[in-house]
Amino acid sequence: MDGTAPGFAAIVGAAPSPEIAKKIAIELQEKNLYIFMCADNEGKRFSEQLVEAGVQIGWPTRLVSFGPDITQAVFAMGFACRVAMAFGGIKPGDFERS
Repeated sequence: MDGTAPGFAAIVGAAPSPEIAKKIAIELQEKNLYIFMCADNEGKRFSEQLVEAGVQIGWPTRLVSFGPDITQAVFAMGFACRVAMAFGGIKPGDFERS
């Protein structure tokens, strides 16, 4: 879109600890990726672990939580498809090329 984000990462579930979640998030942020988070693992969510570790989440920080259910991963896939069609020259329905 503005050339600063080469891609995105989707994180499903939770990290073993809030400290590890923070480390993963910072590493991905340093690569200028959008990080989309959803679902939980044993009642823990990656986004909640980040908040617990003092990390600010939301669109401005590129740490975007889509919700507690695995079905919300569809929003990350939708984002990737829309960006590919809008900025990557992919035509709707061209699944063989992508």
